[in-house]
Amino acid sequence: MKVLHVTTSSRGGAGIATLRLHKALIEYGVSSAFLSINQTINFDNEIIKDSFLNTKSIRY
Repeated sequence: MKVLHVTTSSRGGAGIATLRLHKALIEYGVSSAFLSINQTINFDNEIIKDSFLNTKSIRY
């Protein structure tokens, strides 16, 4: 099973909790990835620099 965590930001309560859940699943051997506007971690647990999700280009 592969799990993708999607949140607006890696900061704040929800973002921090999502990152903790991602890291815990990795420790248990589950294939997990994390996607937010300011941080992306792929299924190989590598941080990805993605200019597409640059916060300056996203309008709220």
